[in-house]
Amino acid sequence: MKNVRKASGHFLFAMALGASALVVSQLQETEAVAQSSYFTSYGCDGCHTAPAVATCNGCHAHGTHASSTKTGINVKGATDATSYAPGATVTVTITGGYRTGWIGAILYDQNMVVLARPTGNASDMGWDATYPVTLTAKAPTTPGTYTWKVGWYGNQYDASGATFGTGWTPDPNNAEHGYEVVSTNSFTVVAAADTTAPVVGTFTLPATATSLTVPVSSFTATDNVAVTGYLITTSATAPAASATGWTATAPTSVTAVAGSNIFYAWAKDAAGNVSPAKSATVTVTLPDTTAPVVSAFTLPATSTSLTVPVSSFTATDNVAVTGYLINKVATAPAASATGWTATAPTSVTAVAGSNTFYAWAKDAAGNVSPAKSATVTVTLPDTTAPVVSAFTLPATSTSLTVPVSSLTATDNVAVTGYLITTSSTAPAASATGWTATAPTSVTAVAGSNTFYAWAKDAAGNVSLAKSATVTVTLPDTTVPVVSAFTLPATSTSLTVPVSSLTATDNVGVTGYLITTSSTAPAASVIGWTATAPTSVTAVAGSNTFYAWAKDAAGNISAAKSASVSVTLPPVADTTAPVVSAFTLPATSTSLTVPVSSLTATDNVAVTGYLITTSATAPAASSTGWTATAPTSVTAVAGSNTFYAWAKDAAGNVSAAKSATVTITVAQASLNLTVSALADGTYTNNGTLNISGSAIDTAGIQSVTVNGQPVTVNADGSFSYAMTLQAGANTVTVIATDNAGTQKTDTRTITFDPAAPVLTVSAPADNSTTSQSFITLNGTINETSTVSVSVNGGALQSASVSGTTYSTTVYLVAGVNTITINATDLAGNTTTVKRTVTYTATTSNLSLAVTYPSQDITTKYPSLVLKGKVVDNDHVTVKVTMNGKTYTPVVDDGAFTQRLTFTTPKLYAITVTAVDDAGNTNTVVRNVIYRPGYNRKDD
Repeated sequence: MKNVRKASGHFLFAMALGASALVVSQLQETEAVAQSSYFTSYGCDGCHTAPAVATCNGCHAHGTHASSTKTGINVKGATDATSYAPGATVTVTITGGYRTGWIGAILYDQNMVVLARPTGNASDMGWDATYPVTLTAKAPTTPGTYTWKVGWYGNQYDASGATFGTGWTPDPNNAEHGYEVVSTNSFTVVAAADTTAPVVGTFTLPATATSLTVPVSSFTATDNVAVTGYLITTSATAPAASATGWTATAPTSVTAVAGSNIFYAWAKDAAGNVSPAKSATVTVTLPDTTAPVVSAFTLPATSTSLTVPVSSFTATDNVAVTGYLINKVATAPAASATGWTATAPTSVTAVAGSNTFYAWAKDAAGNVSPAKSATVTVTLPDTTAPVVSAFTLPATSTSLTVPVSSLTATDNVAVTGYLITTSSTAPAASATGWTATAPTSVTAVAGSNTFYAWAKDAAGNVSLAKSATVTVTLPDTTVPVVSAFTLPATSTSLTVPVSSLTATDNVGVTGYLITTSSTAPAASVIGWTATAPTSVTAVAGSNTFYAWAKDAAGNISAAKSASVSVTLPPVADTTAPVVSAFTLPATSTSLTVPVSSLTATDNVAVTGYLITTSATAPAASSTGWTATAPTSVTAVAGSNTFYAWAKDAAGNVSAAKSATVTITVAQASLNLTVSALADGTYTNNGTLNISGSAIDTAGIQSVTVNGQPVTVNADGSFSYAMTLQAGANTVTVIATDNAGTQKTDTRTITFDPAAPVLTVSAPADNSTTSQSFITLNGTINETSTVSVSVNGGALQSASVSGTTYSTTVYLVAGVNTITINATDLAGNTTTVKRTVTYTATTSNLSLAVTYPSQDITTKYPSLVLKGKVVDNDHVTVKVTMNGKTYTPVVDDGAFTQRLTFTTPKLYAITVTAVDDAGNTNTVVRNVIYRPGYNRKDD
């Protein structure tokens, strides 16, 4: 063995595997053989005692002596455990060598960095140490699997034929010496249990797709340690960490089904913690490539008319048939060609002779079916239609059976049939109801009725209609009902105030009467008053009074009774109260002036206070008295003098105390804007919406429509509905501000039930939108031209296809009045209106009430309100009517709410939408409930 010496006098054996050679640092010797002086100079006498110098020359026999029977040395290293916490103590036991003297053993980490070596006698060389050798070191702090190494350095033993392990490397600089480095068993470092679940940060899908394989727009997740798995499911139930399908990276696509799909994204970590889900929705609409099939198309073999009825025309499609077309060309038409109709045509136009027609069907994807053909031979007969020369009805009737004043018709051959209908659509000659002679009466409904007279001949020619109108007013046989009648239980005066007296009637209460008899009075007796009496005259003692109500038809209600016991005071109180203080501010800029002070005293008690603008003392029974002193008065612009009064229970009224206030009101700027049909307009719609705004710096006192008060919202907007009568209707809107200034808007609207029937499918009336342009569409019942105007601007023509029309209109910020005009081939016109508010803000919130799409009059006691909202955020909808508030559920932007009407009147329905950002939109829809209304809901 070769000895090395450090400057400190200790021995150090350093090993490295870089070039399979032992590296000895700080060598001081120049010779590679042992000297006798080693015993004393380097402590060899630790093994040998003098004078045994010669026997130690060359440091032989450090393994064994010649008598050893060992044949090899193989070092091994084993840890005391296979798993450790980060930084825990790892104990490695080194075995396998044969040694009775010193050994040089070292413990390395996985990177061959020295972790520990044994210490012993003399030069820290492990003197007198024997196998096994135990070394310790700290485990790594990073979880994972590790394999350390152990090594030893020494000399070969002297035994003949001895061998070393396969890992033995001789020392080229020291004969018969060398080293061996081997790996220990592997062990793991495991961190403390991880219980923190990952978090899915983002998971988005496109809103729509046309393929069942949908790309994932984004899917990210984080974890306190690391995300080890990603999974997307269609179930909201958290998957197990061991479930199949987890992937090491986020999926880039999902497999959906046709229709709406909800997917849930999950993440897991190595500890098996699974995140909460994040969901995303996608609607898949697969392209439709299947053409419809015309299953049946037949025509009569022969016809005597150029207009040939279609006997049958049916078609099917894998999704839905959206268009039907019949032509005389065997070449398939384009899906965009003109002439397609949403329903199967009921007739075709032929020419005299043989005609072959081809029936086609298409779907929404533009797929066109193969044709199915049918042939008809036309032989024209008599084609001249009869003419209804006269048809009149009485203007009014009190019976539902109305006599026909006159009905005559002529024909080039002969009139063979007469028919009267309530529809302006010509009846078929084969329709039921035709009579050989002119009908002598018609059956009407209560209200306005328009009837149409027709004539036909033997060839089946049907005349044009002649119309007549009759208004039926049925006798009123319903008696009023006294709903409330109360008196105070006791009184000290023979004049007893009526606490309450109210009555209702199906038409209207026209008279009130209070008697002391339970026998019903006649409608013609004296004493009836147009308003409910406010007092009765009693006698001392017990009194029972009976309240009655009547209507214009003379129907008398059942009585409602009330009793009062009168005890007259023994001595009358004749001392009037005294108003001790009454002051007002000297000036005010508001017409509502606060009362600075009003106090009064009385010998018994003050029972009433009143402030007037007249110096004449009011009666104790006058209206306006209040039990407490008023806190404000209503003045007019300029100088005002008010008079304060007090009264007591005996009816004594005080002298007045006056106070003066001067009102200076800011200059008013009343602005009235009305959104309704224009002056001189004709319409087929029996219910008219009048909306608009009234704004004034002085504040709005009132808005009336034909004298009826209208509710004005805080922003000055209002909406009102009125039922039109056949003919000209005058509509007068008056706005009055708090300074008494008025502005009036008057227009005449003509209601023509026979005018073309023009409907608007979209937009809904009084809707709001965040878009500067909208698509307007609807239907017209006969061939007409349709034009549109916005805010009274230039007319623009709408595109008309069959009975449908559409166009795009551009809006200005605020309220837009859109008028739609239709003119039929006979020159008859009709107009409808849509009011749309364009809110030019960053909000995308839009609100529309889709049913009813406009103000209507209905005979039904309930309806289901329907609407739509559009916004990027969650939206809450509130519906208010008749003092009640409803909060319908918003499902995919749509909502419904059933509303019930209890008494005939106008119901203002306010619908308000609020999104999470606080943006609001409001739509008002008016419904007039009128039982017995005979016109289809507008």
